[in-house]
Amino acid sequence: MSDIDAAIMSSNVVQAILDDAELTRTFSDIASHLVPGGRLTFDSRDPNARGWERWTKENSHRVVELPNGESQHWYQTTSVDEPAGLVDFGAHEVDAGGHEHVTADRIRFSQ
Repeated sequence: MSDIDAAIMSSNVVQAILDDAELTRTFSDIASHLVPGGRLTFDSRDPNARGWERWTKENSHRVVELPNGESQHWYQTTSVDEPAGLVDFGAHEVDAGGHEHVTADRIRFSQ
């Protein structure tokens, strides 16, 4: 990889890196490819907003029209470890055929 002017980590990807050592390695790896004065930008959710409290079917349910029919999507918080800053949640999808798919995930809110 050649040197780059800017690196962008979007969609809260930083919060998916749960281990401090891994996060440090990731930032170091990126920094090693930035030109002098290069920038790393990333986004993250604010833990003080307590967004996970609204990750319920009632609050996040969306219907998406697809060529083969409607697809439903929502998020549901399944557990919260506030001292560790960890939130487990499920991303739900019900496809046009009525089959539900759930992807379990975890993110970290660093203080």
